[in-house]
Amino acid sequence: MHSRFRAALALAAAFVTLAAIPGRAHAQWYMMESFAYANKCMDNAGGSLTGGNNLIIYTCQSSVNQYFQLASDGHLVVQYGQKDANGYQYCMDYYPSNGSVGSSVKIWPCRPLSGPGDSQHWYYLGSNQFMGGSGNCVQAPSSTNATVLKMAACNTSSPPANTRWKSRT
Repeated sequence: MHSRFRAALALAAAFVTLAAIPGRAHAQWYMMESFAYANKCMDNAGGSLTGGNNLIIYTCQSSVNQYFQLASDGHLVVQYGQKDANGYQYCMDYYPSNGSVGSSVKIWPCRPLSGPGDSQHWYYLGSNQFMGGSGNCVQAPSSTNATVLKMAACNTSSPPANTRWKSRT
């Protein structure tokens, strides 16, 4: 129960501190570069549109699997919204975990959100962090190519650089 209360408080704070991604409108596609690791971006591993595929850190290269869109409803859509053979677009997610610290960040077919705590609901905070519905933030644990992105505790007052993301032009 305590973790749900913490998540609810974090979500309430997110509504207050939610900021637009610098230099980009929500309807735009953008690459997300790590503040901690120059020239390292979020990447859909191998460009695979498969449920459960990992999001990783990788050298920024403007490939299709490095483009994301934060939709107005809170989905973070991957890969220019490309669809798989079944017609599904994919979104950033932390399912099947509960989004706790250390959980891997993955993609799954986009689906209607069940509420602000949904595993596909993301908030871009004024601290340049992507906070999930669990109340935790996306982290790049290292700069090594293909390192899986993980969930980490959000710290909006003094965020570690490896939990901060900026749009790359």
